[in-house]
Amino acid sequence: MILIEEAFTPFGWIGFMNSSEYSNVVLDLHIYQCFDDGLRRASYSTHVNTTCDIHKTILEAQTLPTVVGEWSVAFKMESAIANTESYPTLEQMDFMMEFALVQMESYGSHFFWNFKTESAHMWDYFLGVEGGWLPQTLPSPQMRGACERNQRYSVW
Repeated sequence: MILIEEAFTPFGWIGFMNSSEYSNVVLDLHIYQCFDDGLRRASYSTHVNTTCDIHKTILEAQTLPTVVGEWSVAFKMESAIANTESYPTLEQMDFMMEFALVQMESYGSHFFWNFKTESAHMWDYFLGVEGGWLPQTLPSPQMRGACERNQRYSVW
């Protein structure tokens, strides 16, 4: 089996290697919203809608079997400076839980960027579970219908 890590360019692989001779090739997408200047300033609902609509569509359009090997709940700071970010507020924690759930549902993935970091809250799975903004068990029953449930949140 060959696993292709896509280097943050998911659109470039649509239609690539689509014949039956590539049956042992898998595409590994890494989907983050914190590396996009516009999304870092976006509302919570924009992050959810981007995941549920745009990213889900990208996954469905791939011609190779695809996994999302990396994602996180980071939405406002890149990983290089994430350790300077303050501890999430209650509102941010609520959003990050929903953001995690819609990503897990849309991506069909339970892979998270990292299990342990040094104080980068949105990049650390253990801190997220302890803090209550990531599910404690996987697969989480809360994943089912997460996109549909969150389309109603206009205050985010």
